[in-house]
Amino acid sequence: MDETVGNGFYLTMSYPNYDGTDLMIELMKYGISTITLKSTGSNRHEGLRVCISFVSEKDMPVLEDRLKKFMENNK
Repeated sequence: MDETVGNGFYLTMSYPNYDGTDLMIELMKYGISTITLKSTGSNRHEGLRVCISFVSEKDMPVLEDRLKKFMENNK
């Protein structure tokens, strides 16, 4: 109890036709790291937890480009 609790800005996301595990693996191909909701103890398994606390402002365009490529390839 004497350890600092980490801070983070977490988002929960899903994408059509993907369960959490498959979406996590697909996003890794684009250099995007996430964890499944299932691994956090959630009853829902179709989504992911995403933390963007350590993404700097200068890297946001890189993340945006990777997400655009993912979406273009997964319509």
